[in-house]
Amino acid sequence: MREFESFVRTFIIVELLSFSAGLLVSLALKGFTGFTFSFVLGYLTMAFDYYLLVRFSKRLPQQVLAGYFPKPGFFWRYLSVLLILVGLSLFTRLDFFAIISAVALSQLGLFISVLVHRKEWRKWKEA
Repeated sequence: MREFESFVRTFIIVELLSFSAGLLVSLALKGFTGFTFSFVLGYLTMAFDYYLLVRFSKRLPQQVLAGYFPKPGFFWRYLSVLLILVGLSLFTRLDFFAIISAVALSQLGLFISVLVHRKEWRKWKEA
């Protein structure tokens, strides 16, 4: 569990840094327009999705020890997030490219966090 807590700390720091960098670039290129608002909304949606994922992952070891194997519902969660973001961009004045940029940047932050903790997880797997 210590490795997971370390990963979550690193993940939060990386996500905050990538959000800050993306927001600064968006503000520098477009100013405070619908593009920047769309970027922030897309990033906040992904942050909520990551919050749900971390909450599920924290409870998982206790549930497995109790003999309960919950279904993660990853497909339905990603599908619902996709539908929310696409629906917002289609039926409002939000910018679809800004939302997709926010999603891609948040996924990049997740990938970087995983790369940082890859060696630590290998040690845990070998133990």
